[in-house]
Amino acid sequence: LDFLVIRSENKYNIREVNEIFVVGQECPKVGVPAPNSKQANQFQKEYLQVYLYRLFQESDDTPKKLKMEMVRRAFPASVMSESVIRKVLKQFADFKREGYESGS
Repeated sequence: LDFLVIRSENKYNIREVNEIFVVGQECPKVGVPAPNSKQANQFQKEYLQVYLYRLFQESDDTPKKLKMEMVRRAFPASVMSESVIRKVLKQFADFKREGYESGS
């Protein structure tokens, strides 16, 4: 059982409500940057840094390793180009190609 309290000037009315429908729009409490704005791109890069750091922490290898495939799955080319991913990765990791695509 729900009730609706209605205030009008100097009196209050209470009415029983059987069904509730909500319509409206809520203003965001935090600024939402435009797509591809400097602020949005900076947020994506910082998010990528945290994601990469966590991937390294989860790695059981010594030295720590990660596969680009895992990063590409989380950040597809439509969201962030591989060159941007590598640029961010370069800040705190050494790039060493291993495995099938290594060319060695």
